[in-house]
Amino acid sequence: MPPENGTSLAGAQITARQAQQAGAKARQQAKQAQRQAERAQAAPEETGLRVGVAPGSADPVTVRDGVVHIGEYEAVNYDSGEPVTVPKGSTRADVARALKDAGVLSSRQKMFGLSEKAQEVMFSRSAGGQPTDFVPNPDGGLDYGEITPEMGRAMRRQAGKIRLRQGNEAWGLTHIRNRHLDQFQRLGFDSAEAFVASVAANFTAIYQRPGSALDVVFAQSGTGQRLAVQLEPSVDGDFYDVKTASPVRADQFKRLGW
Repeated sequence: MPPENGTSLAGAQITARQAQQAGAKARQQAKQAQRQAERAQAAPEETGLRVGVAPGSADPVTVRDGVVHIGEYEAVNYDSGEPVTVPKGSTRADVARALKDAGVLSSRQKMFGLSEKAQEVMFSRSAGGQPTDFVPNPDGGLDYGEITPEMGRAMRRQAGKIRLRQGNEAWGLTHIRNRHLDQFQRLGFDSAEAFVASVAANFTAIYQRPGSALDVVFAQSGTGQRLAVQLEPSVDGDFYDVKTASPVRADQFKRLGW
């Protein structure tokens, strides 16, 4: 009889623990479901801004739970790959500045909903030339590298030359110099152009992003050097435009394309 009583007691204790664990798990799942429901029900805050190549086809810019969206998609910082966020109560100009500083817009996209003066100040052209001017590579040519047809087929992406343009504070050479030149110099490069040329000529992997953007990465011994490029149309042949370039962690990318 005693063994049976002991067995029954142990069994009851196990059952009680299982019930407690199941209850805790159910409460945690309920809380997660509630948070997800609250995020889903949060009405997007209209900013009055739109982004696109023309007013009629531009997508609205909204803020949802602090994250900036263009259309239905999160706006993503070109340098970090993280969503663009703004504090509660941010103004239209604050949201526009956050998008600009994150390098979200391509060279063909415009931001609608700002006054002409605000556009001129925020997206002023670089003193070094027009934003769309090509920057020669250290050898004097326009091509820094190439996404070859073989690479394109492997990723189901278009092939094209890699080129660098003057840009402005949000993208291109001006942006890259202002943000990362000191990092390049610590790595032994004397210019932003030299860093871009080195990565474009020696990259070891390509990671895919949504749309027509790619991360071209040279990785070695756990460290990496990255070009964020985007396919741009041209009457002379479409090309991959370098939007930003920087040292990175070699393990931060996920969607390996090539």
